[in-house]
Amino acid sequence: GQVLTFKELTWQTLRIEADATENGDQDPITTPLRLITNQGRIQISLKRRTKDCNVVASKLMFLLDDLLWVLTDSQLKAMMKYAESLSEAMEKSAQQRKSLAPESVQVSEFGYCAQQSWAQPFGASPNASSIGQYFDKHDMKESSYHLLISRLDLHICDDSHAREAG
Repeated sequence: GQVLTFKELTWQTLRIEADATENGDQDPITTPLRLITNQGRIQISLKRRTKDCNVVASKLMFLLDDLLWVLTDSQLKAMMKYAESLSEAMEKSAQQRKSLAPESVQVSEFGYCAQQSWAQPFGASPNASSIGQYFDKHDMKESSYHLLISRLDLHICDDSHAREAG
């Protein structure tokens, strides 16, 4: 069988700062990317196999009510470098996961079908039925990452004058 695990992290105010370096250098090549958000939360869902506790699929939702972002040219460059770095890490992780467990896709599909059929005979009890419906509602076929922003307050600034003066 399989087990779904849910976790949620909430906050009132959060400041996020990301920076990039090129080729492992210690000197940053760009200005750090800074974001401030109010009333946000992160929801993490994991689907694991019970026999070996390996993660079959995951879902990460980053939900922000308000996001304040003052964006300069150098911060835009930092954002692009950070996105590139994050994308490379995600690709390497996916390749590693595929090379380590090539049978996991087949097991995952079988496990999902087995879980659905296993929940049906016990559907007579309202509690078991609601658990099966809950599993079906929140089950994930593959890993996914989501960003939802209710309100974005974006300020774009030209910092070229500040660099020339300094």
